[in-house]
Amino acid sequence: MSIFVNSTDLIRVSVKFRTLTDSQKRVVGIEILPDDAVGADVQEIVCDTTGRDFDNMSKLLESATIINHVTGQPMIRSAVFHRGIISRFFKGWNVDDENGQQVELNNEAVSRMHDSLVRALSRKWLKTTAGKVK
Repeated sequence: MSIFVNSTDLIRVSVKFRTLTDSQKRVVGIEILPDDAVGADVQEIVCDTTGRDFDNMSKLLESATIINHVTGQPMIRSAVFHRGIISRFFKGWNVDDENGQQVELNNEAVSRMHDSLVRALSRKWLKTTAGKVK
């Protein structure tokens, strides 16, 4: 068993969700669902990711950390942290646009995603790669 993270070994992370719409059928929110959710309205984003390596995780934490000017304590900027996880460790996903074309996984696409999906995907990756035995 190697103690080194191999960037070619991909880990699958998925999040199930349901879109919430208003009376004109416009999406107004996203409801994150449990992994065992089923139904006609259940959607799933499946992502291929790499494991946590020390260098990338350290750089991510450094870029997401600021010092509170009042207390002097370090704080994590959560938006930078969640986006950084996806941009550094996520390699591909099953997201298509309205025309059925694959959407490239990049910062622009992540910036346009609903906030709860970005957070759910990054939290799922953190949980999956934590190395804790269940």
